[in-house]
Amino acid sequence: ETNSSHSQGHAFMMKGVDSIVGEKDGMLDIVPDLGGIARRFAWGFGKIGSLDDGRMSGFTVSGFEGMTMGGGNVATNMAFAMGNVAPANGGNMLCITADAGTGTCTAGVTNDDYDGSTGGWDYTDLPDNFQGAILGVAKQLNGISGSAGSYTDADGNNVADSVVDGYANATTGQQMLAYGFQPYYNTNLADMDSVDDATFDFMGNANFKTFNTFVNAQSQYAYDMPSDSDVDLALRYKNSTSNGINYSLNASYNYDKNPIINLSWHGTDGAELTQSSDAYGAIVLKDASDVEYGGTTGNRATLRFTETVKRAKNIGGSFDTAIETEELGPVVIRGEFLYSKDVYSPVMDKVALGKGDMLGALTMVKGDRAKFVLGADITALTNMMVSAQFIQDSNLDFIDGDQATGKYTADYATMSLYNGFNKGTKDKNFYSLFLSKPFGASGEHRWNNIFMFEENGGKWNRLDAEFSIDDDTQATVEYNKYWGDANTQFGQLEKSSNIQVGFKYSF
Repeated sequence: ETNSSHSQGHAFMMKGVDSIVGEKDGMLDIVPDLGGIARRFAWGFGKIGSLDDGRMSGFTVSGFEGMTMGGGNVATNMAFAMGNVAPANGGNMLCITADAGTGTCTAGVTNDDYDGSTGGWDYTDLPDNFQGAILGVAKQLNGISGSAGSYTDADGNNVADSVVDGYANATTGQQMLAYGFQPYYNTNLADMDSVDDATFDFMGNANFKTFNTFVNAQSQYAYDMPSDSDVDLALRYKNSTSNGINYSLNASYNYDKNPIINLSWHGTDGAELTQSSDAYGAIVLKDASDVEYGGTTGNRATLRFTETVKRAKNIGGSFDTAIETEELGPVVIRGEFLYSKDVYSPVMDKVALGKGDMLGALTMVKGDRAKFVLGADITALTNMMVSAQFIQDSNLDFIDGDQATGKYTADYATMSLYNGFNKGTKDKNFYSLFLSKPFGASGEHRWNNIFMFEENGGKWNRLDAEFSIDDDTQATVEYNKYWGDANTQFGQLEKSSNIQVGFKYSF
């Protein structure tokens, strides 16, 4: 499918899944919107309504590909700026045409139009389409209506053309994205807050040659799954020792049930494109015939998200034994251990993301994990079962980089635009307490309660009751409550807390 989100509206959709396929925050839907914005810039930049116009050559003119989206006002960097900065190295990002040999701007906004004292530009030297877009945003931000020669403010007072032009010259890239482009799209592309929680907040170092590559880009979700004849293989050995310890040894060679998402760029014929970087670090996509994609070529690149699973090697075991105590009576001690080799974890690279390198930004990296459970069970209050557990999941190949600027192992369940693609933890710990007790005249009913605490703040509690109506019919009622830190496995599901009612009839 092309540009299609999956599992939208699912009550238990994790943030990690939403960051890939979510309708608003998922990369699957964000990529085509990036392609749409790149196309809009191309039209405005070239004073044209079609990408097949020769004047588009100025969009990627040699000498300006190294300019980035990260600094300056609208005229400095095509609305990707967050501040007001003079053009770097005497260059100019809004050149319509330039001398191929020297890179000197010959048409468009030149250095003569830059006012060093104010950090502003004369926006009226921009292409007509781009002028109109900037002017529209400036009027919206300042409550201005009307056209040149007859501008009025919200109170109906006349406003001089020079004042409105000043508003337009002062319009920042962040404002242009949030008010000029975001309304055209449903995905989370830009906003005006100071928090990094929107797409363009993470792409400040992507240059215009890269952005040109995205013109008309699309996305696609594909599956590469095992055939029905591919089976999981497992062995188990069980035994007991003379002193009453029951144990088992287990080994398996099976497909890991956590899916892997691989990213790749593909051309109009479906063949995979080659990604490279030019001298300025720009992302360049070419097919097998060395034909470049994006810009005015008419060749539309598609970012493919391929869901697959890989085999992992697992070895582990379990044990349980009972110990008689004077205070608590018999106490059952039990445990499980699992070592997994060649399982995959998501790795986020903020440097690559900042440059617009989608393939390098999110990769699935092979590594090893170890998991164990230790538990104890007792009987209290005559017939109430009490069970406590400690659970640990360790990523033995965890990458402990800087979440703000570096490369690190992301948290599969919670990474999202809204938390800067949340970093995982090397050792994720959980604690649980389970209570179960019969009730009724002859103990024919039973209630159960399990509470789980996620060490970094997530909580889940499930209370359920089973009512035996007769020998064949049972009714159940269950209440699930999730709460805690919103960036935890359980805490993110707070709005999915629920009550469930069920009936079971046996025949």
